[in-house]
Amino acid sequence: MDLQVGAKSAIRRTDRKINRIQGNYGAGAPKEIVIMKKIFICQPIIGESSEKISSEKSRAENKLKELLNCEILVLDTSCYKFNNALDLIGESIRLIAESDIVFFSGKWRKNKECRWINMLVRDYGCEIMEELWDEEFIKEWKSS
Repeated sequence: MDLQVGAKSAIRRTDRKINRIQGNYGAGAPKEIVIMKKIFICQPIIGESSEKISSEKSRAENKLKELLNCEILVLDTSCYKFNNALDLIGESIRLIAESDIVFFSGKWRKNKECRWINMLVRDYGCEIMEELWDEEFIKEWKSS
């Protein structure tokens, strides 16, 4: 008899645990599950001012929220100090491994490190989003 009671209570505990995992918390529980995507924003940062980096990052972040229509967590390297480009690439690869999407922002095509990262994520099949070339950028790129 004691064995059966123990078995029943173990089953009950398991059911509660499954309900918690599935999000069935009861009447006061939120009905909606919020999906959050981890995004790595690849943008030129070596030789750029911190103001320009942060404004480009926030512009890209707003654009991504609008396009994806979900909450996003931005994984970026702009908060780190790098001695050289290889340090930047190494840290970028580590963050890309954690991300759901790699977003190439702004003038990434003019930056050697960003082009290298683009080649890498394409070879390894990561999900990629790129900003399209606009007319102003094409004129500026041709003149430089």
